[in-house]
Amino acid sequence: MGEFRHRSATQRGGLLAGLLLLSACVAPTSNLPDVSAVDTQAEAHKQLVIAIRDRDEQARRLSRVSVPILAANTDQCAGNVRRRAGVHFNTALLNTSPATRRAVVEARNLSRPGEVQVSHTIPGLPADGVLAPGDVITRINGLSAYGAVTGASRVNLRQAPAVNAVVLRDGQQLDVAIPTVAVCNYRVILQVNDEVNAFAGNDTIIFTTGFMRLIDSDRDLALAFGHEMAHLTRKHQDAKKTNEIIGAMIGAVVSGATGVNVVDIGAQIGRNSFSQEFESEADYVGMYHASRAGWDMTGAANMFRRMAASDPGSIHAQGSTHPSTASRAVLVEQAAIEIQNKRNQNLALIPNFKGQPPTEIPLAEPLQATTSPNVASISTGATTGAEQQYRLGVQFEQGTDQPRDYVKAVEWYRKAAAQGHRSAIYNLGMMYFNGHGVTQNNGEAVIYFRQAAELKHAKAHFNLGFMMENGRGTAKDPARGLTNYIIASNLGLGETANNARENLAARLTQAQVSEAERGARIWMDDHRR
Repeated sequence: MGEFRHRSATQRGGLLAGLLLLSACVAPTSNLPDVSAVDTQAEAHKQLVIAIRDRDEQARRLSRVSVPILAANTDQCAGNVRRRAGVHFNTALLNTSPATRRAVVEARNLSRPGEVQVSHTIPGLPADGVLAPGDVITRINGLSAYGAVTGASRVNLRQAPAVNAVVLRDGQQLDVAIPTVAVCNYRVILQVNDEVNAFAGNDTIIFTTGFMRLIDSDRDLALAFGHEMAHLTRKHQDAKKTNEIIGAMIGAVVSGATGVNVVDIGAQIGRNSFSQEFESEADYVGMYHASRAGWDMTGAANMFRRMAASDPGSIHAQGSTHPSTASRAVLVEQAAIEIQNKRNQNLALIPNFKGQPPTEIPLAEPLQATTSPNVASISTGATTGAEQQYRLGVQFEQGTDQPRDYVKAVEWYRKAAAQGHRSAIYNLGMMYFNGHGVTQNNGEAVIYFRQAAELKHAKAHFNLGFMMENGRGTAKDPARGLTNYIIASNLGLGETANNARENLAARLTQAQVSEAERGARIWMDDHRR
């Protein structure tokens, strides 16, 4: 009790001394304008609106770079996929404070809290060109748009084959059906944090707002995202956990022999083992992840040079968890050359791994050619306008009634594909495969073949089978290739598909053939509608 009284007396003495000190200090002498509480509150609202808009723009930029990379590398994420139409929505949550709701409504140009609007679409995915920023969405797959977007309605959009939306645009109601495509099922989070950082773990990739402000080039952002995604596709977190366990076990043995507890030290040493090597692998594989989504990574090494300029100590860093910026720049530069050489030789963009020779897969035979302008479209959501756009694309591609113009053909195909026209989507894949009107890109071709295949386009399945059998634009997977040949045959492609199916099946094991047949049956059962 005496000690308690002593502390109380000390505290009272300190408070008295503080008051005396303040009374003796010199105060400012300027006559400042009055700052009212009302004006301060209004200014706080303005600043919050600015902060929300800035964060939303960073989120839009991150998603436009990241989602195409997730879509182009589904063969690398070990079957962990979800489906997306490529649209992001805005709303103002109802369970936030009134001040926050008001700021969000103003920042996102909403008419009220709970309204759902299209924020943006992802280039190259089905929703692009079909939905537009500012479109008001009232229903998604038969449920309240707000409930679907926030999860309150318990609707699972992650595996939905299509997004069926009721849209209000310019006072008119539109019913829109947008097919979805597979993407790697990794969460991408923008974290409000001034620290310059990006990291990955537990199927989640996180970028801080501080990092987004630093990286002003979308190509550099693609490199950074590919790097973090590579940590997941190459399962670095699992490897580090294994190394940590091994280190702890060795530490336990040493502890038993010496009597000194070094278990935690052993675990830490194990976890950090090969840390720099994992980071180097993430740089290398990440370059492929970004390139397969269509990014030209030539010059990407400049990002590490800028990092070195801001932190010269990183140029020759030794013993840290990351390699030096000098070694990372050289590695990325060499990877860019390797990738470009593969593109020039029309080889699959697959990283070279230890114990495996570099991928050298020549084109064995032509893929199925583009369809004629007289073939009717059976696509989800196709309209007369989309059919006319598709036909114009075919005419420009084939030089019918006007000079051949691949660039214009691609332009019209994109317009029709944006409305879900499956033949136009398929033909875009062919344009990328052949390099007609666009830069040749097998990875991009595979993306469009997959979209058309989901709409039951037989030739798209045949082409996917060819690409998977030979490892062009995707990982070499003959068994999955056989699955697509079987589906193409079931959809009526005929002798061409049957011959490819028989030739490939003869080179596979019975177990692989059975698995391919099972996969084809599952796909056909899921698409009987």
